Amino acid sequence: LFFIILILLFLFSGYLNKIFFVLLFITLGGISKFYHRFLKTTIGIDLVFFTSVITSLVYGKMPGIIVAILGLLIADTIGARFSHTSLISLLALTCVVVLSGFFTQIEITTAALILAIVYEIIAAALYSIMGSSPQGIFIFIVSHLAFNSFLVFSFANTLKQIM
Repeated sequence: LFFIILILLFLFSGYLNKIFFVLLFITLGGISKFYHRFLKTTIGIDLVFFTSVITSLVYGKMPGIIVAILGLLIADTIGARFSHTSLISLLALTCVVVLSGFFTQIEITTAALILAIVYEIIAAALYSIMGSSPQGIFIFIVSHLAFNSFLVFSFANTLKQIM
């Protein structure tokens, strides 16, 4: 019985690892906007983008979309922040996760940074269309890009290796 369990764990270890990281990233993304409940700000500091993009670059588009949608849904629920920004984030995240398939053959740091810039362009355009203030858009884009650049440079390569 012990050897059967070991064989099964070996055979399914890739799936267990994937399930572990998908669930971990959904959780981290979900709780990362908790501060929005108390602080109404346009600062873009959260883990939803980073976890979605890393997941999609390592595991593919479908797990990336799952992390993006569920992470964002939980984050905006916990942060009490459902608004037009939720839809904008969902649209921009979906576009970036779908585009990530074109970047899987380049270094993860480069791919994630390119996708971050693409996300910021899409988000800025959609925020403008929805009537957000230029100052608010600027604060979000700069803070979101800076925070995610820090995460990419600090953690992307290590996460790719252990995922």
